[in-house]
Amino acid sequence: MPSSRATPRRLHRVAIAGLGFEPELVWLDEDGELFAEVAAWQSVIRTGAEAAIPALLADVQAWTAARARRLAEQLAHRPPAAGLAITHARLFDSERRAVVPDATVVVVGDRITAVGGAATSVPPGARVIDARGRTLVPGLWDMHVHLHETEGALHLASGVTTVRDLGNDMADLDARVARYDAGTELGPRVLRAGLIDGPSPYTAGVGLVAGDAAQATAAVARYADAGYVQIKIYNSTPPALVPVIAAAAHARGLRVSGHVPVGMNAQQAVETGYDELQHINFVFLRFLAGPGDDTRTQLRVTRVAERAADLDLDGPEVRRFLDLLVAHRTVLDPTLTVFHNMFTADPGDSDPAYAPYEKRLPAQVARGVRGGGLAATGDQRGRFRASYAALLRMVKLAWDRGIVIASGTDYHAGVSLPHELELYVQAGIPAVGKRADLVLIDGDPTRDIATVRNTVAVVCRGVVYDPAELFAAVGVRPR
Repeated sequence: MPSSRATPRRLHRVAIAGLGFEPELVWLDEDGELFAEVAAWQSVIRTGAEAAIPALLADVQAWTAARARRLAEQLAHRPPAAGLAITHARLFDSERRAVVPDATVVVVGDRITAVGGAATSVPPGARVIDARGRTLVPGLWDMHVHLHETEGALHLASGVTTVRDLGNDMADLDARVARYDAGTELGPRVLRAGLIDGPSPYTAGVGLVAGDAAQATAAVARYADAGYVQIKIYNSTPPALVPVIAAAAHARGLRVSGHVPVGMNAQQAVETGYDELQHINFVFLRFLAGPGDDTRTQLRVTRVAERAADLDLDGPEVRRFLDLLVAHRTVLDPTLTVFHNMFTADPGDSDPAYAPYEKRLPAQVARGVRGGGLAATGDQRGRFRASYAALLRMVKLAWDRGIVIASGTDYHAGVSLPHELELYVQAGIPAVGKRADLVLIDGDPTRDIATVRNTVAVVCRGVVYDPAELFAAVGVRPR
């Protein structure tokens, strides 16, 4: 490999495993000295050798893709043609909010073909999983993710069989989803939402940019033509374009959601076409931010941390706003897990979402989850925690009013969703003909939601996965 036009060098690609969720690839020279570490978003290379980056990056990407294919082949356990039978399970009926004891579920291909009691016939030759003492639930959904490398395996290991990606590089996401669907990379089913932002110094690094009505409608059309199901509006979108985007999206059958752009508030966003609001902080900013506040900055978080505890959640302003959400059937995607760490963790504390996994994590990941939250002083700590309690209560008020809460995390893949569900506790039934996306849990999450982490088998697209094998593939030790 040439390090410059004049001096050819022989380089060695070395994979360093065990520090993170995936191996780190570095290039060493003939003396064993670091020559380069390259990635799509950032590269480090010896001075004068910059021209070698594209070739090295292509090699890294090919190695990564080959590894992903190999893991997908090794860890996907396909049942025989006769199917799969899960017997003697406590079956969670999410529509009736009940648990059916000693149930049998039969899967053939990627569909459930029978659901019944212990006497249900098991097809001859089917693989049988004895689920005594365990609970069978529908596959979990994380309604707010941004997919990247290795996250597919983490989602499946955690029982997450469907995710909604709410903003990504379009080409990268489309290619990744195609690999998931083809079975050449480990990953869940994916609903794709396309991000649209306006031009500004704060423009998102992914998605499409629209500065006028023509660009906005073209962006919607591009996403719709590619099979996306939703548009996500971002912070720098000009407020005048929100109704334009909403009208174009609704005309193509797409939902509209997002952050609330600077210069608008959550009420105006709903009134001009939002079907859903991302992040509970934008609900609070409806009451805590003024026209001159730049909510593209960290103010959109710090203002809520500082003042949410002061908002009268039982007052007429909040009641009228919740009435508006009810009238418009607006969905809330609160991502409480994000704010739990930021508003409540002390420096050196483990991130609450990761705490149950901390001793199992790769070394660098374990170090990285002890950064603590926003509070720098004791006074801030008390105030921020009181504000977090207000966030929880607002979500509970919305739930009590019948507002749909989408269980999204916008956080660490897979392992964050159980924590998001735990926070909801603080504050589709398997049936014949339905997709065979199922999770077998050691324990009863209807009595203790924390047991939802105890996945012992995951079925997605009719393929069986062993969570212990999936976790091991990304460097997480067994429980």
